[in-house]
Amino acid sequence: MALLWVGLLGGAGFAFLTQLLLVRTVPIADMGAMAGVLSLTLLAMPAAEFGIAALWLRIFAKYRQSAFCWIKPTLRIFVLTSTATLLLLLLIGHNAWNDQHQRQLLYWLLPLPVMEALVVIAGARLQLEGRYRILAVWRALPKFTRLAVVIGAWVLGADISTIAIGYCLTSLLVLVLALSQLASMMNGSAKLELPAATPVQAISTPTSRGVLAQAWPFAMGNIFSLIYLQSDIFMLSAMHDTESTALYNVAFSIIALVYLLPTAIFNQFLLPRYHRWAEYDHDKLLRAYRLGNGAMIVIGLVVMLSLIAIAPFLVEFFFGATYSAAGYVVQTLALCVPFRYLASSIGNCLVTQDHMRKKMTYQMTVAVLNVGLNLILIPNYGMHGAAWATVLSELALCLLYLMGVKNHIFGSQALRGWTLNYRTMLR
Repeated sequence: MALLWVGLLGGAGFAFLTQLLLVRTVPIADMGAMAGVLSLTLLAMPAAEFGIAALWLRIFAKYRQSAFCWIKPTLRIFVLTSTATLLLLLLIGHNAWNDQHQRQLLYWLLPLPVMEALVVIAGARLQLEGRYRILAVWRALPKFTRLAVVIGAWVLGADISTIAIGYCLTSLLVLVLALSQLASMMNGSAKLELPAATPVQAISTPTSRGVLAQAWPFAMGNIFSLIYLQSDIFMLSAMHDTESTALYNVAFSIIALVYLLPTAIFNQFLLPRYHRWAEYDHDKLLRAYRLGNGAMIVIGLVVMLSLIAIAPFLVEFFFGATYSAAGYVVQTLALCVPFRYLASSIGNCLVTQDHMRKKMTYQMTVAVLNVGLNLILIPNYGMHGAAWATVLSELALCLLYLMGVKNHIFGSQALRGWTLNYRTMLR
């Protein structure tokens, strides 16, 4: 977990340095334009990836080596969903912005969602093999390539269009590397990390309809989660002004850094194990749930209070006086941290077995709530309205997850026994 966290921090550090260099390389209006376009392309990534990585983790936890027959059908679905996503991006971008400059940025950034989706899918292979050191480096690679482009632009004095072209070329390079990572999955030679003496269940090769039926809850859940987490930037760009978008984007980049701890613990390290425990060791799943909840509440509160105390000084120190107003946005978004940390622990249980459809419903509810709040608050309060929409959305999601785990997985045990005693996992 420490390796994964360091790797994610490294990737987030690359993203943070990219922001620092961008604010010193391009005008604030260009910074806002790039942030709006980039947020739209990254919002489209889950539609291209279509939940395939999460589906792989689930089917291999249940069926072991027999699940290799799912690989080629799922990748065929990926080709279709990626093509549809790119067409949808072009349609949305053409209608969202009248500015031809922003449309041109979108054209150059079109490879990003496909590349990011393939990075996630190839990362699932590394999770299944237990190769966490390589996974940590692999997930940071796209952010490192974007940092390299911005460093070059800063040195050469290039404009935002040149940076977008650089993003396009490096995305194509990483895309090719990701495809090479998937070769062992397609020919069935990947060496899976499996517990000793685990049974192997025989299954038949799924049809495309069967893959879609299993994958779509994961895909929609990922889409909805990005909507309530990052749609604020795109909506600010479309409904307000580029300066507010740039300021909010800086604030969100800091919050994204502190969100990495639960991501490393639950999404990267523990998720394959949660799938196995849900199938074969329900008692251990409950103990992991209780320990995760107790730890995330305490750590989340400490991080929240620290951010509220230092955010204005932090933003001005790193980004300069031009972006000082973003510090107050960070203080508001800091209220999200305990809810996000706790929801990461609770929500991991809802990915297992057949509960993903329930989790997707909760995520859809919060996505609709978030968009509605943004439509109301952004026109009147700008970036501060977007921040409060995010806080309320994170609170709602945490409560819905807790209700779902209580009603469908652990019953009344979901509400008691939360602990900081890690020795409970050793029983």
